[in-house]
Amino acid sequence: MGLLVTMPALWLSPAVRCAAEGESVPSFLIRNWQASEGLPHNSPTRVRQAADGYLWIATNSGVSRFDGIRFENFGVREGLPDNQIQSLFVDSKSRVWAGTMRGVAVREAGAWRTLHETGIQGAVWSVCEGRDGSIFLGTERGVLRWREGSGSEWIDAMPDNRVRDLVAMEDGSVWIVCRTSVAIWRDGTS
Repeated sequence: MGLLVTMPALWLSPAVRCAAEGESVPSFLIRNWQASEGLPHNSPTRVRQAADGYLWIATNSGVSRFDGIRFENFGVREGLPDNQIQSLFVDSKSRVWAGTMRGVAVREAGAWRTLHETGIQGAVWSVCEGRDGSIFLGTERGVLRWREGSGSEWIDAMPDNRVRDLVAMEDGSVWIVCRTSVAIWRDGTS
C-alpha cells in the first residue's frame, strides 16, 4: 500500500517526468570552489559551520573561513602549529579548534593560539567537547582532556592509544574510536 501511495508523488517530480518522456533531465545548480577561487588547497579534509553562519574548511594547506563569497585563509603565519589540518571542531563557546599534524590551535577573539601547554607535538586526529566543557583531543598517544584554567590530563587505560575519532554523548561519556578498537570513557574510566 505504501508503494502505491508514493508512486504518484514520484511521477510528479520534474526529473522523473522528463526522463519518462525522453527529455533531458534538468541539471541542478552545484557550485564548486577550488584554489583558483581562494581555497588554500584543492583537498579539503573537513568542514564545520559556526553559530555565526561562517563555514570553516580544513585543508592540507591551512584553514579557511568562508562567508559564501570569499575565503579568509589561516596558516602557520596566523598562529597554527602546522598547515596540514586533520580535525576541525566548533565548541559551545563558538571557538574553532584545528587539530594539525603538529598539535592543536584554538581561535577565539579573532586570533589563533597554539596550545603549547598540552604538550602535544604530533597529530591531533579528532576534537570534541564534553558535557562539562572539557575539550578532548584524539592523538597517536591517546586522548588528552583539556580543561580551561585547570590544565590537561591523559586518559589512561586505553586498549589502543592510536585515536582516530571522538564523539561526546549527552550522558557525559565519550566514545573513542581507536585504530584497532572502540572504547567508551565514563567518569575517568574507559
